[in-house]
Amino acid sequence: MKKMAKLVLCMALIFAGCAASDAAFALNRRAVAGGEEQVRQLLTLMDTDRNGMVSRAEFMRFMEAEFNRLDIDHNGELDPAELAHTQIWVAGAGRVEQLLRLMDKDRNGKVSRAEYMQFMEAEFNRLDVDRSGELSPQELSHTILRASPMHVSPHK
Repeated sequence: MKKMAKLVLCMALIFAGCAASDAAFALNRRAVAGGEEQVRQLLTLMDTDRNGMVSRAEFMRFMEAEFNRLDIDHNGELDPAELAHTQIWVAGAGRVEQLLRLMDKDRNGKVSRAEYMQFMEAEFNRLDVDRSGELSPQELSHTILRASPMHVSPHK
């Protein structure tokens, strides 16, 4: 469970990277070292073929499994209570409200499997800067290191 909490934090950092501007954050050595460790953990969890890269298929399989873990009642939708299990807190708005705003395209107050996977597909495309179809540690590092504890922190 500890690995899952770390992964959720890593994904929170990726989500935060979406909205963060490069100029808004100054990174110190400690943040860089912490980000590198998060990248290693993320690669360990997602890189099933152990080639040092995360393919689109690996990323999407991992995200599908995460959706299944969150979908407690197995109805194919994540309601606010289920989204609360992500252990993500987003500054400015409640963590659940922020995730709903990002993912709930039909604005019905729930995130369907299709909405979740569409969001994750777009997130992969955003991260895949070189358009290789795989995420390198550098691509993951860039995104993770742009995040700030001011914007995302683990929910306890």
